[in-house]
Amino acid sequence: MKEIPTEGNGGYSSGYSGYNSIPMTPLWIIDEDKFSKEEQEVLHSLASAWNKFLLLPKQHPDDLDEFRYAIHEAQRIVAIRGVRKDWGFPIEDLNKNETK
Repeated sequence: MKEIPTEGNGGYSSGYSGYNSIPMTPLWIIDEDKFSKEEQEVLHSLASAWNKFLLLPKQHPDDLDEFRYAIHEAQRIVAIRGVRKDWGFPIEDLNKNETK
């Protein structure tokens, strides 16, 4: 298995090159008051998914851009959860109405 570089492109040679292939290092500070432990785990898992995707052999020229876009969309969805809490938006527990 290839080692995931931690700085720049780290000599990464998967067939991807340039800025678009720089692995994510989850260096951001996650405010625990805004994000639950589960939300924090999701954010770290998304960074891990990106890093692992970079290790896959290149198959199509658009794969990297499309995967990066999807990761960013998922990060935005999780991030807005923290914004809602921080700004005091009423948050409805949609799970309470589910029958088991």
